[in-house]
Amino acid sequence: MRDRGVSGVLLFALALAACKHAAPDEGAIDAGAGVLKVAGSSALLPFAAEAANEFMRSHPATAITVEAGGSRQGLAQVAAGTIAIGTSDIFATGAQAAGLEDHKVGVVAFVAMANRGPFDAAISSLTLAQLAGIFSGAIHDWSEVGGSPQPITIVNRAKNSGTRGAFGSIVLGGDRFAAGSDEQESSALVQTMLLQKVGAISYLALSYRHADLKMFAVDGVDPTPENIERGAYPIWSYEHMYTRGPASGDARTFIEFVLSPSMQGTVLEHGGFIPIAGMKVARDHD
Repeated sequence: MRDRGVSGVLLFALALAACKHAAPDEGAIDAGAGVLKVAGSSALLPFAAEAANEFMRSHPATAITVEAGGSRQGLAQVAAGTIAIGTSDIFATGAQAAGLEDHKVGVVAFVAMANRGPFDAAISSLTLAQLAGIFSGAIHDWSEVGGSPQPITIVNRAKNSGTRGAFGSIVLGGDRFAAGSDEQESSALVQTMLLQKVGAISYLALSYRHADLKMFAVDGVDPTPENIERGAYPIWSYEHMYTRGPASGDARTFIEFVLSPSMQGTVLEHGGFIPIAGMKVARDHD
């Protein structure tokens, strides 16, 4: 799924170059010019890219660019009017939220994933307390959580990441990650680091699962769709598409397309996300 998302971004760049429309000004984010800019969450990138590709096939007059950059950056950009849709794993808050309209398009689980090796082969589940100990720096070796001796290397997302914000809020009660850990700008880079670095652990959206990475249940609960829907698996957040004020024009049409049964029931679920209609629990904050 990740590879298709990356190729989708390349297609969007080519489509944008062919259109050569002027960028919208701050007062008219989506004036129907035929170019739609979407940016923010790297967790949502695989689905957003695939949805944009599908949308452009049936709406050939509209070119869509989809980029990551982090949820906080996406929120800042849409609030400033430089993009039409800001994608985010976290809620907008404060004065920023007052000018934005929230369109919840799905739910994502965040999963502790690690480099696979003999040191973690015996570990299938970690408790929330163990996860907090690892990512706060209190636990330093895999032998402390039921594995064999091997130093733990933490790979973090950058501070503008919604994935980091959501995981930190639920597991650590805030951004209390151990100082000095390696930080990566995207989920794709985190995935690459985990595949390469012996003893490494991080947190990724379920959409970035990989056969060569170890995934951990939390307190014995696996991140299955059923467990996420009923809230039994605790580390999840909404995927938001924010617009500055009510969505209009191409932005509104694209969001409606994303929320359509065909996209929610096939593409979204296939990517490891949960359709909004499937959730049996709700949250109003991260």
